[in-house]
Amino acid sequence: MATHKGKEGAVKVGANVVGEVTSFEISIKANEVDTSTLGSDWTGTDSTQNSWSGSVDMFYDPDDTGQGGVVVGTKVTLELYYEGDSTGLDYDTGSALVTGVTKSQSYDGMVKTSFTFTGDGVLTTSTVA
Repeated sequence: MATHKGKEGAVKVGANVVGEVTSFEISIKANEVDTSTLGSDWTGTDSTQNSWSGSVDMFYDPDDTGQGGVVVGTKVTLELYYEGDSTGLDYDTGSALVTGVTKSQSYDGMVKTSFTFTGDGVLTTSTVA
């Protein structure tokens, strides 16, 4: 079984690599509905639609084109690379709504920024050509 190091990852917004990324996460889930009926001793559950969401953390770089493409309330094409973006490697891609942007700093650290997103439609796993 192959393992990978976090430093191999990358994030793209549209065609632009997002620079200074320190981490990202994505959550894929099935939305659920209660199917319980009267007289049942146990609850029932079924899935309806799937959804995905996540966040990207990075060091703030106002000159970075990839970071500049992240604006609250806009939809972007998001590409998340777990193993790097070399030919033959898999990545996840889809349209996402940018739901939040946060900037933070401390006197003894780097200025950081992050954004959260919610998928708008299907999340596709593709292979770098």
